[in-house]
Amino acid sequence: MVKKIIFVFLLIKIASAETLDEVINTALVESPFLKSYIYQAQSVEGEIKKAKSLPNPELNIEFGRIYSQIDGESGFNITNFSIQQPLRLWGERKFAVSSSKLKKQAFDSFYQFQKNTLLSNIYKTFYKALSINYQIKVKKQEISTLENLYEFLQKSYQLGEITQLDVFRVEKDLNLAKVQLEKLKANYQAQLNTLSALAGKQIKSVKGNIYSFKEIKDINITNLPEIVYLKRQIESINYQIKRQKALSKPKISVGFVAGEDEVDLGKYDFGVAINSTIPVFYRRQGEIITLVNQKKMINQKIKQKELEYKAILKSIKKQIFILKNQLKKVENKVLPSISDALKLAEKSYKLRAITFLDYSTIRQQYYQTLYYKIDLALEIQNLYSDYIKIGGLR
Repeated sequence: MVKKIIFVFLLIKIASAETLDEVINTALVESPFLKSYIYQAQSVEGEIKKAKSLPNPELNIEFGRIYSQIDGESGFNITNFSIQQPLRLWGERKFAVSSSKLKKQAFDSFYQFQKNTLLSNIYKTFYKALSINYQIKVKKQEISTLENLYEFLQKSYQLGEITQLDVFRVEKDLNLAKVQLEKLKANYQAQLNTLSALAGKQIKSVKGNIYSFKEIKDINITNLPEIVYLKRQIESINYQIKRQKALSKPKISVGFVAGEDEVDLGKYDFGVAINSTIPVFYRRQGEIITLVNQKKMINQKIKQKELEYKAILKSIKKQIFILKNQLKKVENKVLPSISDALKLAEKSYKLRAITFLDYSTIRQQYYQTLYYKIDLALEIQNLYSDYIKIGGLR
């Protein structure tokens, strides 16, 4: 009955563990970080609507008090009436709409860039948690080995075959390993908490293969989300400059006017009015200079980002190549060799052919190699997370 309960408990525990894909799918829906950039991109829709709008007409009504000296009657009459409609001429409206649409496209690319940043952080945190989970398994294996050795040495001590010093040494190593296990469990929970904050949902456990690596593919740097975001900004600024040039031309409004005849009261004259500004002293040079220099600044930023990304991608590929070769050596040469040495050392120690210190040194080397193997895999996964930040999850 107890075994069945334990089995059910283990099934529940395994079922609650989440894969990387599950965590990512949750984050794409629940992450507050990502939602904030979705709303930022959507907010530009308001600017597009504003750019398309026409200015409201302007109404002017004047009243005059009429007083008759003949019959003494008086009252209020409309003496002047006019309605003016400002016009958006010289292509100014078209330039404003085009600029706003390109700004919307820029923010869509910026959202994709932030999405890649989030996925990169999730990927890195997930594999950090997974690596600690692997370390916990190794530490439990180490504790099991030490417990078996401790039991064997206690029996040997009771038979008078060894001194109590060896028992104390193993007991010390066993207690230290248990403390390290608790520390690993605490670190594991801390990584899960961070992962939960990134995903927008509580992640209780993770599962996966830390030694499964994705392929690094070539990336067209000119199509990277951040580069596209900056290019769309430049295109938007180009239309803003055109708009400012259009605004520097005369602003014209047309309208209808009606006015009471000054002599023949009660009669009105009607007509059409055209108003225009005369841009003599200022033609929006300040706004244009500001936009031109913003454009130059972004152009330089694009060049700097392209050089930076080329260097980073080259470095990532080179480091991953080196780390994978080291991992192969550890798996195919170092680990089998040290594993055979540990088995031999354990037999030799039990036969009193070597000292406890000799055996302990080989045992520590074996488990250090296991941890080193996990660390190498984690380094490769971390480099791939940097690749995700640049080019996205593939």
